[in-house]
Amino acid sequence: TARPVSMAAGSRTYLATVSQGSEKGLESKMPEGALITQPHGTMKALTAKHDEFKISVLAQIQSLFDAEALAGRSHTPKGCVFAGGFGNSDTDILAYDYAGIPRTHIFVADRSSRVKNLETGTDFQSYTGLRPHLDKYFPGRDQHPYCAAPAQSREAKKPMRRSSSEGDGEQPWLS
Repeated sequence: TARPVSMAAGSRTYLATVSQGSEKGLESKMPEGALITQPHGTMKALTAKHDEFKISVLAQIQSLFDAEALAGRSHTPKGCVFAGGFGNSDTDILAYDYAGIPRTHIFVADRSSRVKNLETGTDFQSYTGLRPHLDKYFPGRDQHPYCAAPAQSREAKKPMRRSSSEGDGEQPWLS
């Protein structure tokens, strides 16, 4: 998250309480995991370039796994660290693009928690709506088309950015 470190506790609390599907008896919660925040205070984090922060964090994570793979200590193919990306902002999409995650494996949640696949536009009513499709989008590493592709096709790339004069700042893929 691009939130400042001072908001880490509140962010963790929020993530621990997010759930869907309880009305149907299929409650899903966010998985436990690391929360990486801006290392800055509130004012500096508010003015920081959030996309650059997120891109940097993903690149650092990628480089840790790649170094292990090159040293023969990991079975993760070079450049095949991220199975997909879930986000709700332009900066998330830019970071995932930059990390080389295929757009077929990037999902964007809108304000009403509907989830849309960035490449295909497939719309799911919620994260729980993805359950029947998990094997399709996230097969085992050995069957994942992204990881089975030659390394040069997985290289991180600089995403195309919209200029600030385009549109009103709304994310077109959320409409």
